[in-house]
Amino acid sequence: MQGRSQSARIIGYLQKAVPRIEEIAEACRFLNPFYIDSRYPVHWPTHYDKAAALKAKQFTEKIGNWVINSFGN
Repeated sequence: MQGRSQSARIIGYLQKAVPRIEEIAEACRFLNPFYIDSRYPVHWPTHYDKAAALKAKQFTEKIGNWVINSFGN
């Protein structure tokens, strides 16, 4: 649970620093397991179907565009 509370603190900080952070919160939550699987591989394969991969791609693009629009180029 510490990871969740740490995430909540980070999101709380970002909401103050960047009020529009909630626009990408869903995308971040969806993409989190993809990061964990690539960062901490296990001995058994993880399966993501094509629909999940396409959604991950869309959310990744959304976050990238959000960062560019929020912080400049």
